[in-house]
Amino acid sequence: APDAPATEISTPTTGPTATDEPARTPEQQVVSSRLQAGGAFILDIPDKVPSIWGEGESVLWADGEALTICGPAGVGKTTLTGQVIRARLVGGDVLDLPVTPTSSKVLYLAMDRPRQIARALRRTLGDLPREVLDERIVFWPGPPIADVAAHPETLLGLCQLAGADTVIVDSIKDAAVGLSSD
Repeated sequence: APDAPATEISTPTTGPTATDEPARTPEQQVVSSRLQAGGAFILDIPDKVPSIWGEGESVLWADGEALTICGPAGVGKTTLTGQVIRARLVGGDVLDLPVTPTSSKVLYLAMDRPRQIARALRRTLGDLPREVLDERIVFWPGPPIADVAAHPETLLGLCQLAGADTVIVDSIKDAAVGLSSD
């Protein structure tokens, strides 16, 4: 009808739309920054694994990843660890594979029988000058100040306090209650 009032349909010019970025909390911004496209995650990795210990197809410890040396008591885990620490401190090979030296410090959490660990490490590191040991490796003897599984910030805080980029946890059963039952 010609005399009927006109109906107006309008789109608001202010306010959010479906294409607007939602307001984000700082926590959401951190989460969003970690999201990666599938192609970048899968295809944009190096052809060769960047390593701390090893090379080519023989990588025992990949850069940015953890290394776990495990086995029953008395098989030489601490001795092998001492050899890797030595190579991290002053360079060299372990088990005929190169170890990338660190320019930082090593933090050693000697929680399981610290005196025994000290004796084992004296055999592998005892010939290094005291100055090198004092400047490049820091020890925490005995149990941690908190269960690092329940409070992972404890481990990060110790690493930051020590100025370390490498941390040795000996033994994991002492660092995180209930993580290992054997």
